[in-house]
Amino acid sequence: MKKVTKIIIYILVTFLIIYNVTVAIQRIIAPNEVPSFFGYKNFVILSGSMEDTLNIGDIIFVKDRNDIKENDIISFKEKSSIITHRAIEVIDKEGETFYKTKGDANEAIDTELISKGE
Repeated sequence: MKKVTKIIIYILVTFLIIYNVTVAIQRIIAPNEVPSFFGYKNFVILSGSMEDTLNIGDIIFVKDRNDIKENDIISFKEKSSIITHRAIEVIDKEGETFYKTKGDANEAIDTELISKGE
């Protein structure tokens, strides 16, 4: 049993080292981009706008997708912050896709439409 535990620990430590090196290199190459690992980006929830679905301190992993539908939870950049809210409506305007968003715990809908590329 000790051997199995040791192997599992070595695998986890190796994975964490590879992950951290990959993220560090991406930070150096593209300091204004959010680093990703095999297409996944991770964020920590800092506000209660999505409670009870997502709580403050939760870690989420996000993958870029092109098939976002109504009620999907999305993360997007707003100024210098990453916001995670629910897409409550998908809007096609002149061939471009936008999303109307809202935090689950918020009364009001977000004022800005989010474009597909954000």
